[in-house]
Amino acid sequence: NTSQYVRFAPLGAAGCWSFDLWMAPWPMLRLRDAVEKGDQAAAESIQRDLYPGGVPTPVHGAPPPDLTWRETLSKIAIGFAGYCDPGPLRPPFVEIPDDVMERAKARAAQWQALGRKYGPVGAATGA
Repeated sequence: NTSQYVRFAPLGAAGCWSFDLWMAPWPMLRLRDAVEKGDQAAAESIQRDLYPGGVPTPVHGAPPPDLTWRETLSKIAIGFAGYCDPGPLRPPFVEIPDDVMERAKARAAQWQALGRKYGPVGAATGA
């Protein structure tokens, strides 16, 4: 997963998977670029920005009971971030508790700030 990418890329990991990418791709693209360039310091700095606690924090605050629930919660945050429209929720996960919605909004806001920080790839360099 994304939180392991920096550590395992030098061992041959070709990439990683991230639901967060759908909230804005730029932070993940900057991480990928740093890893590909072998800039370990930059990659570690970006990863700390992405996951201050060292690992992705689930929107619902606990390990998901199954992957469908995790995907549903990520979809809610993706919708709040506004980069793309993930479409409607699928049954049975259509009634979401208010506290989960608030955590999804907070996660989206955090990722929007990272999107502004890292901006479109090439924007800072003119490339």
